[in-house]
This record gives sequence, C-alpha cells and structure tokens, in this order.
Amino acid sequence: MTEPVSARHLELIKAAESLRGSRKKLPADKVLLLAGCVLTPLGLSLILVGWYGAARTSKQYEQIDYLISGGILGGTLAIIGAVAYVGHWVIAALHAGPAVSPTISGSDRSEAVG
Repeated sequence: MTEPVSARHLELIKAAESLRGSRKKLPADKVLLLAGCVLTPLGLSLILVGWYGAARTSKQYEQIDYLISGGILGGTLAIIGAVAYVGHWVIAALHAGPAVSPTISGSDRSEAVG
C-alpha cells in the first residue's frame, strides 16, 4: 500500500533538484567587493547628510534624528563595507598564493658584491 521510504526519498530528491534550476553561484570575493564598493560610499554619504541636517538646526532634540540616521547608521554601513572590502582583499591574496621572493645563492652573492 505504501512505497518504501527509500524510493519516496529518491523521488523527493529528484523533485527538489528540478526546482533548483541552474542558478550560478556567485564567487565570495566578487560579492564582498560589490558590498564594499556599495556600502562604504553609502555609509559615508549618510554621515555627510546627517551632519548637514544637524548643522541646519540649533535645537538638540532635532539633531538627535540626524545623529541616529546619519551618524550611527552611516558609520555602521561604512564599517561593514570596509570589512567586506578587506575580506575581498584577503580572499584575493589567498587565491594568488604565496609571494615568491628571489634568493641570491652563494656564488651570485660574490658577483653582486663586486
């Protein structure tokens, strides 16, 4: 009356794979580079807009809104963007491999000195 669990499980796996489609996975370094290039300038822009808004008024209770939206949110976005950019840089350095530095052997050393 009921199918074995393994056959039902295989049918479920096949159905799930057909739903997935052929999406391409974005490389992590490209995602981090994009996040760093977008979030850092956006955060710095929010800081400037917040500063400009707070500078227009002398009332402290009106400046708090600009502090929250411009200063704190902008600073957070700028820091997240900078960390994402550093993450991209680290991944790029790992993909490049270790740096190879030329060494001077003993016979070459005497010729170099003169």
